[in-house]
Amino acid sequence: MKKNIVKKEGIKLTINNEKAKLYNPYNLMELKLNRTGILIWKMLDIYNTKEKIVKKIIILYRIVNEGKIQEVKKDIKLVIKKFINYGFCYYEN
Repeated sequence: MKKNIVKKEGIKLTINNEKAKLYNPYNLMELKLNRTGILIWKMLDIYNTKEKIVKKIIILYRIVNEGKIQEVKKDIKLVIKKFINYGFCYYEN
């Protein structure tokens, strides 16, 4: 079951519980980017200095054509930074 959260400029964030069970017990999410496959990542709740809950993203790996798994490269991280700049969450290495 997929739940669409946000879609801007070809970047689509979805939650896919079925795939999450396949990869690990934590809630994994997919960040779908045009022509770059699927990024699998984990979102955690953390607190900032103002004691407000913010989101922290940990990129785990990405799936490209034919189901091959690759580590996330810096160029992909730059695309993610653009998504982060929308104010949805923070990204840390």
